[in-house]
Amino acid sequence: MEKILNRSDPTVTPDGQWIASGSWDKTVRLWDALTGESCAILPHPGAVRALAFSPDSTWLASGSDQDESLRIWNIATARLERTLKGPGRLVIQGIAVSPDGAHIAAADADGSATITEAATGVEVHTFRVASDGDRQSLAYSPDGRLLAGTGEDNTQIEIWDARTHRRATRLTGHTGFVYSVEFSGDGLLLASASHDRTVRVWDVAAATCVAVLTGHTDSVYSAAFHRDGKRLASAGRDGAIWLWDLITGEEVARLEGHANYVFSLAFSPDGRSLVSGSGDGTVRLWDTEQPARRHQARREAEALRPEAERVVARLFSELREPAQVVARLRADTSLSNLLRHMALREVMRLSQRAVR
Repeated sequence: MEKILNRSDPTVTPDGQWIASGSWDKTVRLWDALTGESCAILPHPGAVRALAFSPDSTWLASGSDQDESLRIWNIATARLERTLKGPGRLVIQGIAVSPDGAHIAAADADGSATITEAATGVEVHTFRVASDGDRQSLAYSPDGRLLAGTGEDNTQIEIWDARTHRRATRLTGHTGFVYSVEFSGDGLLLASASHDRTVRVWDVAAATCVAVLTGHTDSVYSAAFHRDGKRLASAGRDGAIWLWDLITGEEVARLEGHANYVFSLAFSPDGRSLVSGSGDGTVRLWDTEQPARRHQARREAEALRPEAERVVARLFSELREPAQVVARLRADTSLSNLLRHMALREVMRLSQRAVR
């Protein structure tokens, strides 16, 4: 099953509740990952090229054209919290948030890259990455000890020690620009997607390539690990999404439907959905569970909407401030997970309406 969402370049919150997509129309849109409904629109001065959620799913970092800053958004209220100094003078093309949420790594189109304290905006390190290409990619390892990205030689992957900022490893083998890198959930593997039409899978500790996945007919822009670490999705300019069995190194499925290149991929944390963003102006949500179960979940969510609205109205009359309402909802153990989710959606809706 698939659901089409009209934007591109998506990412999913670590708690699996929200999808964010950036677009050439100068917006980020927040979507309900359960129902596929649009919940909030975050305006930017230019096309949005880079997004990353915090590990606790409470904020989103974004970078756009016509803006050298990192924008930090509160997810619960869909409001801009603050702006931080970006890595350089050009558009930010890559963002990664450390697993503890303390640091943001960002790179611009000129290859300038920085590591910044998320809470204070203090710049703690500057370095260089590739300076020619349509995008930059940075990724922290799950334990936060390593940071990977495309090196100044754009066919190589650099892995830095995230504490000392010194290079730990250099991975060589690609013959074209490396567009994206991603660690597996256990941090043992790294996947890289390249202009050379291949995806490479690397053993991080051994610094060796353990698989070269071939079959794409054009540049590969994105590769994403399934949560089990045994499967991987890849996509690029040929418009198809390929699913791979990493045990055998063979293609097991091909998802077709996008009318243009696929720029980014993200699995949901539970592995039940795959989100893809395309140059055709859409985000597609691909289900890996039974459609009937997904439809039932949406019906249950809709049935709880009136109760969620009543809960939120009562809390707003008492507390007034959206942040306090959100804190109360998150702390209330009497609420079911689904009712809490719908109530948080209502807070987001009301907060958006208040700033228009």
